Amino acid sequence: MKFLFFVGSPLSSTALIFRVGNFARILTEAGHEVKITAVGDNYCNGQRNIVVEGHRIECIGQGHYIIKEGDAEVNRLNLFQSVFESIKTILRGRRVTRKYNPDIVHTFTSLPSSLGIAICAKWSGWRTFIDIDDLSAAQAECHEDTGRLAGFLIRLIEDNLPLLQKRITVNSSYLHEKYKNSTLIPNTLSVAEFDPAKHLSARGSRQQELKDKTVIAFISSITRYHGHFEIVDYLARNGVTEKYPEIIFLFVGGGSEETRLRDVIKESGQNIVMTGQIPQEEVKKYLAVCDVGLLPLQNLSIHKSRHPLKLLEYMASETAVVANAVGEVKTIIRNGENGWTLPAGDIENLVKTAINVAGDPALRERMVAQAKSDVEEFDLKNVGKKLLSFYGL
Repeated sequence: MKFLFFVGSPLSSTALIFRVGNFARILTEAGHEVKITAVGDNYCNGQRNIVVEGHRIECIGQGHYIIKEGDAEVNRLNLFQSVFESIKTILRGRRVTRKYNPDIVHTFTSLPSSLGIAICAKWSGWRTFIDIDDLSAAQAECHEDTGRLAGFLIRLIEDNLPLLQKRITVNSSYLHEKYKNSTLIPNTLSVAEFDPAKHLSARGSRQQELKDKTVIAFISSITRYHGHFEIVDYLARNGVTEKYPEIIFLFVGGGSEETRLRDVIKESGQNIVMTGQIPQEEVKKYLAVCDVGLLPLQNLSIHKSRHPLKLLEYMASETAVVANAVGEVKTIIRNGENGWTLPAGDIENLVKTAINVAGDPALRERMVAQAKSDVEEFDLKNVGKKLLSFYGL
């Protein structure tokens, strides 16, 4: 069978891109053909192509988050340009669909371009599905630069999504409850590919510098709401890296707030290593030298609705998980057995617990062994069976 995927969010959304890529990988390994299309990063940089899980992603539009005012790039959603670009993307998507002539069209995110392409394909007779991996309206609430009207329209679409598209896949229990007739297909990864033994010999110089240290890592895009600034604030107020010189705090990832975070860390005087945006293969090498993985979460819709890919990556790479009990964390992590959980938004005790776990090798060993066993549920081969069954294959 032939599948056409369309990703309606900019390609900087790592977890979403790998969700789509892993879906494509499952289908390809089962003998099916997959074409992936998406919107690019922003209005300033234009379209770009990337490859994920062996599939080249063809950009047929642009994202809506950065516009140009004079010579400056401004991180602000412009409603007029967003609507105009969405219409152009939908028309391009319609042409691609007709030319490729797939058996199934599966669009990802509830953003207007995704929904428009799905509706056009459905009206033209193709089997269509839409995948929701988080709530765009919840993201809009966390971005101060998103206008009220844009946020209202996004929420209106999401709340009425079942009226527009009946076949919905989601990645979390929270979204499964919101969309009653949806099918829950969790995020997935190849557990074997995150085995630290595979990456120890391939470590670069920066990873080698960490190999004899105790490393507490946080893998995430750097935004206002992921918790980086709260962690740095706690470390600075309590002089943590001075008290525990044997511990290195590691932030893996880049994002819109990376420059500001670097400035805050420099001013704090804390010993924190930042990698910036790096390829997934480099992430695996860093995980191979990590002892504890942080997952700070608040009681927000944006955190409750997601199935954190980083949680699975920690578990597969034998990195002890310390997380706030929000969303899927509550269903996957059993406190003291395969990880450690704290109440939502409790960053102070999250860091304290991570330090305690880092200093207890026996506890870490016991938890990571159980987590490595539990994460097999989310391996490609197991989630793949559910995905193929969903498509009726």
